[in-house]
Amino acid sequence: MKKKTINVVLLPYSAGSLGRNNGCEAAPGTVKEIIGKLAEEYFKGKIKLDFSYLNLQLLEPEEALKRIEKEATRKIGNAFTIFVGGDHSISYATIKAFAKKYKRKTVVWLDSHADAMDCLTVPSHEDVTKTLVERKIIKRNELIFFGLQRVWPREKKFIEKRKIVSLQSRDLPKLEKLIKGKQVYLSIDFDVFNKRIAFATGYADGKLKMNEFTKLWCSIADRIRVLDFVEYNPLLDKNNTGQKLIERIFKIILKSLCN
Repeated sequence: MKKKTINVVLLPYSAGSLGRNNGCEAAPGTVKEIIGKLAEEYFKGKIKLDFSYLNLQLLEPEEALKRIEKEATRKIGNAFTIFVGGDHSISYATIKAFAKKYKRKTVVWLDSHADAMDCLTVPSHEDVTKTLVERKIIKRNELIFFGLQRVWPREKKFIEKRKIVSLQSRDLPKLEKLIKGKQVYLSIDFDVFNKRIAFATGYADGKLKMNEFTKLWCSIADRIRVLDFVEYNPLLDKNNTGQKLIERIFKIILKSLCN
């Protein structure tokens, strides 16, 4: 049986967090260990993990995002690709690469926050979705929010003005319908998960339960081509609670990719 190759791109970058989640740049190393261990213990002989690493911490934000986009362009399309941040601003660059690759596409933004404060040339983690839409990198109907909990007034105004779909776990049938025939980019912010266990992040506002994530993943996994995982901060983790949650998340993901 031929092993399935999975690209895992490690992006140790936190400049886009505006100082509010310093330490999340250490997450790629932690997540690499978790994914590697899972592959060895549960999926040996079934998957091949192709790790790559970008050294970004000494770069100015504009240059860092350019390098991320270049690497993403190289990786996306030749195998299932996982990007591990870092703060959520990395998704601006990876989604730009994704958008160039696929015509029929949807970005599912799994996050307790909309990240739609401003449209900037170099967006921070607070500005990614608004910048993507306003700069026409993706169309407003190619973005779906999922799991939002805390939305600021000007973000709400943007979402309502652009008529962007925002869903919760109860809306899975609608999500399945919306992504039918599309190539999906799933952006997973660690803070979307229940804040009682996903507290190792800058803003812990999430309510998503693991069983809800499992149902979500199983419902749309066959359409996902790229995913990112961002905003986990190992420096804020207590008793490895966050690591245990990440292990559960990626065990579900890797098991699905083996099928």
